[in-house]
Parts: sequence; structure tokens; C-alpha cells
Amino acid sequence: MLARGMLAGVAALGLVACGMPDETDVGGAQVINAPLNGKDSIGQLPASHCHTVSVRPSVTGTIRLVPGQQLMDRTLGADVLSTFSQTAADNAEIRRGVVEFAVPATGRIVSSTLLFRDQHGWTANPTPATWHQVSTYAGDGALDVADFQREALPVATFSTDLNDLSPRQRSFDVTGLVTRGVPVGFRLELQRVSMATLGSEGSGFADFRLELAVCGAEVPTDSPVADPSGIR
Repeated sequence: MLARGMLAGVAALGLVACGMPDETDVGGAQVINAPLNGKDSIGQLPASHCHTVSVRPSVTGTIRLVPGQQLMDRTLGADVLSTFSQTAADNAEIRRGVVEFAVPATGRIVSSTLLFRDQHGWTANPTPATWHQVSTYAGDGALDVADFQREALPVATFSTDLNDLSPRQRSFDVTGLVTRGVPVGFRLELQRVSMATLGSEGSGFADFRLELAVCGAEVPTDSPVADPSGIR
């Protein structure tokens, strides 16, 4: 069974025994499984022909929409936000986070896992949880305002809680949604419960990784895709 935890260091490589992922509920999040890529039997491949590759994003950022001002803009960098804020009738702001990966064009991907962690403040005052949707779309290696509502396939829905002292590590099985050599994008967007409430809600997210189990190829020796947010 594949290890789901985040690999230490940048694009760490390790030998793993390949197997099918099972359905898991991680941190209260709904994890959706998908079929494995390819039709060959991976059970016939020795473990030495399989390895795990951890890839950092090629681009991260947030797209902001201010409907009352017909304004939409983007912010590149480490801040990946899924939020809503409003203090008056005409100043609502919706922010959606976008992450894209350049998928290595080597071997056969037998499982894929998207990993990241919550990044938000804490309050002792009782606060309702907020819900976010992760969806995937065809990436192009760039952050564009069109990514705000680009056609996408829902992957999972999960909640964040400002009363939680320890922001959670997230892990989502995206096997079958990632193709070797093809860029892939993921969008995080807030699912609002009450459309009439003024104030702000949502969360930020950081430390994105795409963990791939690859079989039938040599362990790659080239450098991993750089993290656009820089060294942490």
C-alpha cells in the first residue's frame, strides 16, 4: 500500500511497492478514488521498477473577483486563498486559490495524491466551520483570471475551522486525474452556506505537493519543478 504522507525535502524520491489506493477519509475530507492509469498489471513489476516522485507546483496564486466593481485580478505567489469578505452591500470579494503542476513525462503513473496544509488564524470564539471544494482542470503552466471559473471536475469537499488550534494536513487521492507529461491544475473555492452574512470567512493553504507513484521507468535524475513561493 502506498504511503500517503508528504515526502521530506524537495522532490524526494523513494522506492515503494506499488498497489491500489483504497478509499480514505482524511481529516474529515471526502476523498474520491478514480481508476488507475493504464491497463497493465502492475503486480508483475518488481518493486525496483517503481518509485515515488514528489513534485512542487509550477505556479500558485489567488484570483480575486469584486462583482460590485466588475473587477477581477490575480496575485501570484505563496498565498493560495479560498475566502469571501464583505462589509457593505457593494464590496463583496471572492477569492479562489489556484495551483498547477508540470507532471513528469516518464514511466506509468499508478497513483497520484494531492497534498497541502491549512494556513489560517485561530479564535477562541465559537465559529462555524467553512467548506471548500477542490476541483481539477486542464493546466497550462500559467495563472490566468480565466482559471477562476474554468470548466473543472470536482474532486472533494472539506471543511476548515478557526477554532482548530492545529491546522490540518490535507491529502486527496487524484489517481486517474493526472496524466504523465500533461500539466494539471487544481482550484480551491469556498462553498458559502449563508449568502446574506456580512464579514469574512475562509482559509489559506500552503505547502502543495503532488505525490506520484511511477512504475516502469528509471528513477529521474533531473531537478524537480521549482516552488514559485521560494524557499521556506
